[in-house]
Formats: sequence, structure tokens, C-alpha cells
Amino acid sequence: EECGINTAILRLDDHCTRILNKYWNNRGGKLQWIAQVKMTLDDPTSEANMAIQDSQQLPEETDVLVASMDGVNVLLREQGVQQGRPAQRPGPKASSSENTAYRNAMAGAISCYALPSGQEEKPQRLQSRYVARMPQQRAVKFKQQFEQEVLAAEEKVPLGTTKIFLCDGHRSIWSYAQSKPMYDDYEKLIDFYHTTEHLSKASEALFGKSSDFGNAWYSKYRKKLLEDDDGAESVLRSMAYYSQNLRLSKSRQEKLEAERTFFRRNKDRMSYADFIVRGLPIGSGPVEAACKSIVKTRLCRSGMRWSRLGGQRILYLRCFVKSSRWDVFWKQYIQLKRSA
Repeated sequence: EECGINTAILRLDDHCTRILNKYWNNRGGKLQWIAQVKMTLDDPTSEANMAIQDSQQLPEETDVLVASMDGVNVLLREQGVQQGRPAQRPGPKASSSENTAYRNAMAGAISCYALPSGQEEKPQRLQSRYVARMPQQRAVKFKQQFEQEVLAAEEKVPLGTTKIFLCDGHRSIWSYAQSKPMYDDYEKLIDFYHTTEHLSKASEALFGKSSDFGNAWYSKYRKKLLEDDDGAESVLRSMAYYSQNLRLSKSRQEKLEAERTFFRRNKDRMSYADFIVRGLPIGSGPVEAACKSIVKTRLCRSGMRWSRLGGQRILYLRCFVKSSRWDVFWKQYIQLKRSA
């Protein structure tokens, strides 16, 4: 049974289906049996979930605790508005609605790091625990589960641990972080690689595509962001200078203004030089990896469309695997199954 569930949550293609059909009572091609996992997983404070959380110790070497979240699109088996331009050629007209729709699922990572020592230049990631939820309006259940994981980690980290809320620049994420008192003592940082994407777009808006001067400008200010305490302010000053001294088309002015707005809104969350000097992480790699390895790799294969309930069962179990909690989860499941 454990082998069958592991096979289904990690990968389900024709080859795996044939194996499960042959060796596990013809149930391999269906995910209905995953519903046998009747633990109250929807409640992050349930006895089963709390037992799983409590069983996982944080590394004693932990110097930094990083909380990150991000969104990832999943194709749902429910009605949505048809995307793209309407057909204009003669012929039968397609319906304006479809029986599938892309919606935004959420993934979160709570990671422990050790500060660099000796010859090391970057902090060492020691452990990550993950949360993933199928799409929901305002991601209410995701946030509840994420907060429970953060609080559980906070209880176990050493006194004096540096805490960081590190995400990309999505406004809804930062509105959430600013509205929650539990993150008041967290240092806030925009993922550096997300910032450089906006810097690249600003360069293109100012100097055009494939511009040698634009490439040089991008490299110069990327370095300033990494090395200067006022790096974000330097970027803003340079964008303001060139916007006044270059003849930009209306569309390029609009694109540039969007990037200026991004840097103005987030400049206080761009202390990259300070973080590097202190040996702190500046990238949200763990949650980016979670979006791919937990959600997209399993739920976004060719032709897949999911119900919210079916997809959530898979995500719960994949998070247990990726968080190194599978063995503890399985013991809880077997105990509940025997007592049922």
C-alpha cells in the first residue's frame, strides 16, 4: 500500500499505471484510494498534523530562518473563460466558456540556514519544510497552514536566530506580510533575481533590445544593488535621468514607469549589500523549487486537469515527502487506520 501511494504521488504515467494495475488489485489507474488517507489534514492544528510537525527537529546549527511563498498556475477541471482572441474566420463558433480553467495554487517554504564559515561565501541551507495548496480565493487555508508551520519552526530555532520574509515582488504577498503582526520581527527582502528581471526590463525600456549600452547599464546597476547600501536609490536616480534625456516612445515610457514604480514601492526591501555582508540569503530558491518539484512536476503534466480536492490530496502527500516527513506521516496513518 505504501509503495502504491508513493508511486502515485511522485509520478503517474502509463508505465506506472500498468505496474499498479498488475500488482495492486487494479487500482493503479485511479486516485480514489488516496482518499483512504483520512487524517484531518485540512486542519493544520489537528492532532495528527501537530504530531508530524513536532517530530521534526530543526538543525542545531540554524542561524537564519527564512519564510517564503509564491504562486503557480494549475489547470482545474471546472468552467472558466476562454482565453485569446475570438475566432474571426467563418465556421462554427466556440463557446466563450470552457470546462477547464487555470487558477493560482500556492506553495510555501520555511528554510533553515547556517551562516558562512571559513572559505564559504554563501549561507548553507540545512533544511526546508513545505506547504502547498490548490487554488482558493485569497488562499485562506494556505495562509493558515503556512503560518502554523512558521510558528512551529519559530518554537524550535535557537534564541537570536535571524528571521527573514523573502519573496518575489507580488503585491498581494507583501500586503499579507505587512498586515500580519507575526512577521513584525522579520527582515523583509525581495528575491534578488526577481529584482534583476525588473532591472532588465527597465534597461530595455530605456535603451531598446540588444543594446550594448543597455547591457552595460544593466551590469553596472546590478553590481550596485549587490555592493552599495543605496543601490535601489541609484537605480531610481539613473532611470529618472535617462527618462528626461532620452526621446522615448509612449509605450516605452509606460514600460519604464512600471519599473520605476516597482523600485519605488520595494526599495526598502532591497538591502542586498547589507544581507551579503552579513552572510544572509538573498534568493528565494527553495520556494521557487517547490513550485516546480511539488506542484508543476506532478499536477501540470500534459493533458492533466484536476479537481481541487483530488489535487490537494496529492499536494499534501508530496509535501510530506519533500519535507522529509513521510515516515512519521505513515506511522500516523497506520495508527489511525488500525483504530478506525
